[in-house]
Amino acid sequence: MKKIIILSLLIIAGVIGISQFAFAENGTLWLMPASGNKNVGTIFDVLVQADPQGNEICVVKGTLSFDNLTCQNITIVSGILVQAAPTCNSPNFILGIPKCTTSLQDILTVSVKGNNAGQANLSFSDVNVLSSGSVVAFNASAGTYNITAIASSTSGPQSTVQNAEQTAELQPLEPASEETGIEEVETTSLNQPAAVGQTGLAALFSNWIGWLILALIVAALVTWWIYSAKKEEEKKQ
Repeated sequence: MKKIIILSLLIIAGVIGISQFAFAENGTLWLMPASGNKNVGTIFDVLVQADPQGNEICVVKGTLSFDNLTCQNITIVSGILVQAAPTCNSPNFILGIPKCTTSLQDILTVSVKGNNAGQANLSFSDVNVLSSGSVVAFNASAGTYNITAIASSTSGPQSTVQNAEQTAELQPLEPASEETGIEEVETTSLNQPAAVGQTGLAALFSNWIGWLILALIVAALVTWWIYSAKKEEEKKQ
């Protein structure tokens, strides 16, 4: 009878221990947001939360892992005790929760940037969670993000101007021929009006009509002079 009682107590203790261990396994490290669509090169924040689901937790330990993501900054939530602070170069952390907790607790904010188009992941490794006197089994939930490339556009007024400038630069310059230059000079001289100072006789002599009028005047003066000279000679005789 005594052996049966002892055996029964051992079985009950084992059942209690198994149920407590199973309950402790329900704790999880969450990432918020756990998924989403992001553009290449866009920086976004991910919040790390410890969810003990009723278990008492006092210390959270682990390492952040980045796949197709570049770490920009890691910030510890205000009020969390720091034993080992994570950085982008060394993303290992050991963080304490004041007075422990049995409810959802924010612990970290991680800023990341998508590297290339495709799937990117933020995950944990070497996760250990401690209560006041024992280890609490925790799961770690990874974040999965779809990184999209941004299509670049070359259309628009600015691109049109740039293309025109490039075309002008590439187009060879044709040297002006001598014949073309002569024609231009002749045309200019024919069409150009008289200079500002060209007035009076200078303007009159600029064409053949002026020269003809001058010749007639000179002929008239010579004829008058000859006629006057003959009259003088006749008076003397």
